[in-house]
Amino acid sequence: SQSMTSFFARLLLPPGSDGHLAGNPQLALQLGTGASLMLVLATIALCWPIGNLPSLFAPEFALVTVAVNLITPFVWYHQLATLLLPFYVLAERAIKSPSLRWMLIPLMIGYVLTDLHGLIWHHLEPWPLLASTPFYTILMLWGLLAWLILREKIKRITA
Repeated sequence: SQSMTSFFARLLLPPGSDGHLAGNPQLALQLGTGASLMLVLATIALCWPIGNLPSLFAPEFALVTVAVNLITPFVWYHQLATLLLPFYVLAERAIKSPSLRWMLIPLMIGYVLTDLHGLIWHHLEPWPLLASTPFYTILMLWGLLAWLILREKIKRITA
């Protein structure tokens, strides 16, 4: 699972010698819930209507799609297929605007690492930071979309 709560659970619940999880599951749940709540509030703030709504519909819809993947208590690989929409929205913007082409590199790296992770995740279980590679890609997608939306809204306010 690659949700916020699952990320904290991987960090705080190292596998015990008997194969069972040991640690503080309540703290992982509280951190995941708190981070998810902050993400929901930030997503609402970013999507609050300002200016020309049609031009921001695609990135805002993609942002909500990414946020849903982060805040649910579990996110399995078949659910990551919904991230194709945010990948597409960001790639399209990067291709159309020469100043945004740099985004194609982290998008490609995140996409490839997420796919590779699906093949070798069992081997990564002892290293929770490596086992969270798709989570980092999801966070990157949210951050890039948030940056694009905020950049566009600030540009409209100051114009």
